[in-house]
Amino acid sequence: MAPFCERLSTAALALVFIATAALGDVDLDEQIILAERLNVTAPWEESQAVIDALAPLLADASTDQRGRVRFLEARNLALAGDYEAAARVSADLHDAPFDAEIRLKAQRLSANIELQRDRFEAAYGHLREALKLLPDVEAAEPRTNLLALAAYFFSAAGDTDRGIAYGRQALDAAATADSARALCIATHDLAVAFQDAGRPEALDTRREALAACIDAGDPVHVAMSKISLGYLLHEESGADEALALVQVGLQEAEASGYRDGVVLGRIRVAQLLVANDRHEDAEVILRPMLDELSRLEFWLNLERAHSLLAEIEVNRGQHAVAIGHIRGAQDADRRRLDGERAIRVAYLQAEFDIRNKEQQIALLRERNAVLQLQDEADRQGQLLALGGTTAMAIISVLLLWLLVRGRAARRRLLWLSTHDGLTGLLNHSEFFRKAEASLARCTVGGQPFTLVLADIDHFKAVNDRHGHPTGDAVLRSVARCLEQELAASGIIGRVGGEEFGIAFPGSRRDGAVALVERAKERLRGAAESSPEPTVTLSFGVAPAMPGETLQLMRGRADAALYEAKRQGRDRVIDAPERQEFDDGLAPMES
Repeated sequence: MAPFCERLSTAALALVFIATAALGDVDLDEQIILAERLNVTAPWEESQAVIDALAPLLADASTDQRGRVRFLEARNLALAGDYEAAARVSADLHDAPFDAEIRLKAQRLSANIELQRDRFEAAYGHLREALKLLPDVEAAEPRTNLLALAAYFFSAAGDTDRGIAYGRQALDAAATADSARALCIATHDLAVAFQDAGRPEALDTRREALAACIDAGDPVHVAMSKISLGYLLHEESGADEALALVQVGLQEAEASGYRDGVVLGRIRVAQLLVANDRHEDAEVILRPMLDELSRLEFWLNLERAHSLLAEIEVNRGQHAVAIGHIRGAQDADRRRLDGERAIRVAYLQAEFDIRNKEQQIALLRERNAVLQLQDEADRQGQLLALGGTTAMAIISVLLLWLLVRGRAARRRLLWLSTHDGLTGLLNHSEFFRKAEASLARCTVGGQPFTLVLADIDHFKAVNDRHGHPTGDAVLRSVARCLEQELAASGIIGRVGGEEFGIAFPGSRRDGAVALVERAKERLRGAAESSPEPTVTLSFGVAPAMPGETLQLMRGRADAALYEAKRQGRDRVIDAPERQEFDDGLAPMES
């Protein structure tokens, strides 16, 4: 009852302040403090009501007071999901005359907004600008919140070790901040980094984050912690209380008005309902979300929604309808992977810029050392020639080194944009680009073409039982086997977490299947002499039909792969003919 009573009293106090503001008998700074408190402890509409009541008084406010109010307006717009307006308001606070703390908070908010919009390079720019302001900010809470955001960013960029390191720094800073909310945010974002890295500390850290956020009275982070903790409990042990906890988190996200939390909460509830065979209840949640998720470009959640609906339809025996959802999931997944590549490339570009600047600084230091040598040479004439020669040699070597390193970095960046960093195979986008070009050449030349999709069986159990490092080793071993056996005949790529694609230009169905069976045997033989867990693969095979696009072939191959899984895994299944595939197909939902 205590949090509810506190909320009730805060809301009542807000009404009193609004009423007194209408009468003109107010202390402006006290009302701004109230709005700031409501902004993190109540639905955003309550703090906005206080801000709206202050509007007539802001003409006489100080620059600092106006900045604090504008920041609250920007954050409320972001919580409501109006990122365009929130970004505009936040951008107004980036420069003087506002003090360093307001500018730091605005840069951090801008970075968060751009992350939510998948504009990763812009987010990184705001993050760097905020970091520059840290030395000018004395308060510990803004420092904590910024380090926590850095943990979130680097974890999303795939550098989970650096994300965890920043998360630990944020937690250390929170210990000096004397702020329950700073501890809440730091623990929450460290839990995100642990979860992204697949670390076992994620579950306990999620529990600590929930306790810290309840203590801080922050409804947004409480809701998100309950949603994430409930889903983790289900993933770890299938705990009975998982669904109830996620549902409570969803209700609290709806009450707080945090749109993104509501979206994630609904997806998580639907996932747990499907896991509990409550398919109709899950469908009621998912179908109305498809249009909104597409409009908002929430590709990961759209992929999850289509995949869940496909599973529901397969369970009903409606395979043609399921394939329509599989197509939707594939398209959303492609867009998501493009975004992940963008964040990685943006991160690598920023890293390259930083390294380049560090090298330039080192070069300037060397040049300064050369100048000092020259001064010494002026005093000792016999060293002049030697000093000048040494200086020129140092500068020449450094310039050559910079040139070689720069070219190597550019080559590495180009390679990463087309290849999967873990397995070295083509990535999702590059594989399908090359496969589509190859199909076009085969079509023009009247040659056959076959597409195969493969998926490691029970891969989640490998990660759960042996750990993610072992799972990564398994992925590399499978990729190496496929490459050694099939690269001479086809195009190979990693197109999903444990899913691979193989395109065989010039090969008919029988030839492709023979090659795949040979790869299966080689993988089975390699497993007998390897310390890694034994794994098998399921395959779906789709020969090209006359006039068929790669997208249609992919849908048929995926349907065959689903059937291979359903029949018991570790087998090769042919895709249905195109006529059979198209008959009765439900219209694609966007």
